[in-house]
Amino acid sequence: MFARCLQENLKAMSNVSTAIILDTRWSGKDKQYPIKLRVTFQRKYKLYIINNYHVSEKDFDKIMGDKPREEKFKTIRQEINKKQVEVDEILKKLPYFSFDLFEKIFLTGQRKADDNLFNWIENKSAKLKEQERIKTKITYDNALISIKKYCKKEKLSFYDVTLDFLRGYEKWLIEEQENSYTTLSIYLRCVRAIFNDAIEEGIIVREAYPFGRRKYEIPAGKNIKKALTLSEIQKIYNHVAPEYSSEDRWKDFWIFSYLCNGANVKDICLLKYKNISEGTITFLRSKTKNSNRKQLKPIVVMLSDEIQNILNKWGNVNKQPDSYIFPILSKDMNAERIAATVDQTTQNINKYIKRIAKAEGITKKITTYTARHSFATVLKRSGVSTEFISESIGHADLKTTENYLDSFENEIKKEYAKRLLDFGGKL
Repeated sequence: MFARCLQENLKAMSNVSTAIILDTRWSGKDKQYPIKLRVTFQRKYKLYIINNYHVSEKDFDKIMGDKPREEKFKTIRQEINKKQVEVDEILKKLPYFSFDLFEKIFLTGQRKADDNLFNWIENKSAKLKEQERIKTKITYDNALISIKKYCKKEKLSFYDVTLDFLRGYEKWLIEEQENSYTTLSIYLRCVRAIFNDAIEEGIIVREAYPFGRRKYEIPAGKNIKKALTLSEIQKIYNHVAPEYSSEDRWKDFWIFSYLCNGANVKDICLLKYKNISEGTITFLRSKTKNSNRKQLKPIVVMLSDEIQNILNKWGNVNKQPDSYIFPILSKDMNAERIAATVDQTTQNINKYIKRIAKAEGITKKITTYTARHSFATVLKRSGVSTEFISESIGHADLKTTENYLDSFENEIKKEYAKRLLDFGGKL
C-alpha cells in the first residue's frame, strides 16, 4: 500500500510507533505523492499529511537519504525532522495514548494553515487540470464561486461547514438563486469529496464530517431520464436527411452513440483506429479511466454493419493506428481545447437530433444522453440481463446499473397506469 517506511521510532509507551512514509495509493499524471506521518497504536494506524508536501518516489528517496544534496530537499528534510521531534515531544507528554487526544494537540497548528475549504477546492481544481479532467475541474470551480458568493468570505474553515451552514446554503441556492436540486447536488458532492480528502490527510477529525445519516443528506437530482422506445428510435434511424449535410452527419453520430453501448460524445471523439480490432471497438470510458480503481473494464462494442457504414462515411482518410477515427479532434489540441471542441460537438448533435425528433413527431426531449439511456433500456425491455447491461455501459457495480434502469421504468409505469381508465381502448 505504501512505498516505503523510514525513520521508524518505536515508543515503549502504549506500543505507539511513528514513521515518515510516502503515501502512493493514488496520484495524478505527475506521479506526485503526499509525505505523511503514520502513527500506529495497537495494530491500528492513522495518517497525517506533513506541510502538504507532494513528491515523486525518486525525490522522496533523496529527501530521506543520509545527506540530501539539493537545497529544496534539504529544506523539506529539515521540516520533516522538526515535525518528527514535535511528535516525539507530544507522545512523551501524553498521560496515555489515544488518537483523539494526540490529534487535539498535533493538529492544532496544522488546522490554522490547512483547514481553509476554499484552498482545498482550488488545489483540487489545479490537480484536475493536470490530469486533463477539464469538465470536472470546471464543476469544482463553479462550486467554489457559488459557495463564496453565499458566505461572502475569502476563507472558510472546514469546521464552519456545519449542518446549519449546509441547510442555509441549500435554501439560498434553490430559493434565492433559483438553481435546481441537480445543481445543488453536484456542488455539494464536490464539497463532500474535499471533506473526505481532508479527513484522509489528517487535517480535520472525522467527527467534523457534516454529511450522512442524521446529518446533512445531499438531495438527489430531480432530472427525469427518458429513454426512447424502439419504435421512436426506428423513426430517427429511418429519417431521411440530405446526404452529407449537417443534419445527416449529426444524426449518424447520435445513432453511432446508441449502437456503441451509449458511448458519450467525448469517448467517441477520442476514438482512434487502434481501438478497432478483430471485429470490435474497445475503449475505456474517459469518465472513469482517471479513477483510482485497480481494475478498469474496457467497453467492448461489436462492429456491426451499421457502425461500419458510419465509420466509412464520416471517418478520417488517415487510418493509422494513432489517428482519430473522426475528424473532430487533432493531436495538437490541449486539454482545454479538447473540452471546448467536445462541448461544441455535443451542442451540434443535440441541435439536429431535436429537429429530427420534432419532424418525426417525437415529443420527448432528446439529447446525446438519451442515446445512452435508450441503449440500456431497450436491452432491459428485450430481456437482457442487468449484468450484461452493466458491463456494456461500463458501470463499476451492479447496484449502479439497477438504480440507473429503475429510473427509466417510471415512464413505463405511467403508461401502465393510464390503462386503468382506458375504457375506449386508446392510450
